[in-house]
Amino acid sequence: MKKLLNIFLFAIILCAPLNIFASYKVAPALEKAYIKFSTKLERQKWEEVKKKKLIVLYNKLNKLIDTKKYTPEQVKLLGDLKKLINEDIFQDKLDKQYLKGKIQLKQFPIVNTFSNKLYNEEYIFLENWVWYSYFFTQHLYFDNTRNISSRDLEHNGIDAKKDLVFLSSKWKLWFATEFKKKKLIKDSLIFWLPNKFELLTEIRDDKISLSDDTDLDFLLLKNITKKLTDGKTEKVKIELIYDYVLSNVEYTRNINLNDKKIFSWIHTYKNKDWVCEWYTKVLLYMLTFADIRDVEVIRGYVIDAQDFPQIWHAWVRVKNMYFDPTFDDPITTWKTKQRDEYKYFNLPKDLFYTNRYDYWYNIDHLKSLDLETRKAIVVKNLSHFIDKYKSRDYNLLSKLVFKKENNISLYSQMTISDLSKVIPTREVKDFLYKEQWRYIRIESLNFYPITDSTVERLLNQVSYNLDGYELYKWEKEDKTFEYRLAYDIHTK
Repeated sequence: MKKLLNIFLFAIILCAPLNIFASYKVAPALEKAYIKFSTKLERQKWEEVKKKKLIVLYNKLNKLIDTKKYTPEQVKLLGDLKKLINEDIFQDKLDKQYLKGKIQLKQFPIVNTFSNKLYNEEYIFLENWVWYSYFFTQHLYFDNTRNISSRDLEHNGIDAKKDLVFLSSKWKLWFATEFKKKKLIKDSLIFWLPNKFELLTEIRDDKISLSDDTDLDFLLLKNITKKLTDGKTEKVKIELIYDYVLSNVEYTRNINLNDKKIFSWIHTYKNKDWVCEWYTKVLLYMLTFADIRDVEVIRGYVIDAQDFPQIWHAWVRVKNMYFDPTFDDPITTWKTKQRDEYKYFNLPKDLFYTNRYDYWYNIDHLKSLDLETRKAIVVKNLSHFIDKYKSRDYNLLSKLVFKKENNISLYSQMTISDLSKVIPTREVKDFLYKEQWRYIRIESLNFYPITDSTVERLLNQVSYNLDGYELYKWEKEDKTFEYRLAYDIHTK
């Protein structure tokens, strides 16, 4: 660690006076010092050690920038060093996939006859400083790949001169006879960004149903992100981006799964009409443009969702914390949420995963259960964390904490009777209610009509904070009664 700090200080002392900063370039002396440092680690042949040391150094640079103790030139220098680290980590990951694929392909002599070969499992490649990918509409594979002959290829209509050979994610040799090469993005738009590998794989996923050139759209989003987050700490950047995503998009109310355009991030971004996948994608893109590393989109299942297990879901991991913008902006939201109302923002993994599993996890034992049973499982999972995270005041636990503190069953649906234990019910007739020995007149109020079936939904809407609320059993003009959860009450 001492050596790392010495190299870092050497880079600052050596390069700061040069003040050479150009687009997509770093100070030459800094680049030279960094290459020397990186080469020294390469000689150790400890790739994982190297990566860990680079990330440690990256995090130290972040903390130094956040202190705001440095001049703009020094901050730019620290940023340049972070850029070099980002590109080094990305290239290392890409090289490992390429080398792994090349070694695997060497096991099949027939591959040598092909002009078009892909070596990484994400099917991405750089050509003239533009990232491309291949998309396959028809491909073949053989059960016994090692013994394929030229005659086998010819018999199946495979032409080694024009068709494409690659390894599938299961490391089987596949032959694409119909494929398209599509542009993903210019390298200059993502050069030196963190999460570059994850970014490219998500862009590739976007382009499955879209052929448009999207460079201008990504440039617009990059500029929006820069304007929103420039000069802010990492914590504030995450908060501002999350707010932006929830304030500028809306979950689509009419999902047509046969319309492939809804699976294009660019299409939905332009139309502000989204499904869960694209909340998470734009969050990943903006966090990456804001220079926040270790961000990942995760796909899986939410077991207390009504459409489980037919429809999967997506969320985002940032370092060791988790975010679900879709669940914080659901179709039933009555108004735009404020940050203190978010339930799935910045949660630790154990709490976040009380109702979900990653896509690859075997959940067959849950698929036959009805919705109420699955909800009960989630409540049980959450109940284990009431005391552990009580001091953190996570909104996801608000309901259970509220019930526990008021001696209400954790597993039953709350009713008006339960609510009356927390805030006493006042009977109102002709805008009057009796309090001790006198009558109080209600001059004005706002209220939510409330029934047994809507108690929990309304309490969730107010984050289980009833300060300033009163419960009225209100006599209407036709002499029938309704319950009202009232606020902004003015009396005389």
